[in-house]
Amino acid sequence: MLRGRPEIFGLPRVPSPLMSGAYSLEISKNRKVIPMGIREEMMKRGMQVMSDPRVGKLMQNPQFMKLLMALMQVPGKVNSFTNEQAKLLATALRLATAEEHKELERRVKKLERELAKHADSGANRR
Repeated sequence: MLRGRPEIFGLPRVPSPLMSGAYSLEISKNRKVIPMGIREEMMKRGMQVMSDPRVGKLMQNPQFMKLLMALMQVPGKVNSFTNEQAKLLATALRLATAEEHKELERRVKKLERELAKHADSGANRR
């Protein structure tokens, strides 16, 4: 269940039949239901959290900010580590990576163009 303000913009909140556990805005004139997506819900929650004075105190703490920055870097580090390990595994298994495959396709196309150019110039000489 959601905590905090139960309504947004003065409109009643009702459970959405489209998403389990999510909420929608119900407009009383037309009884039209507008679903609130995950992004909107997270933005709303983030704004509520940021308005809390305790969070303001935390944001002034340099140790907390250093930890927060380190946490924001984790997904990128995990992604690069995973890609690196996948390349190492492909090398160990003697498999071509997607990058190597694209490079080979480019080389083949370039060689085909050169071959076609030489074939055309050879036909013109005769």
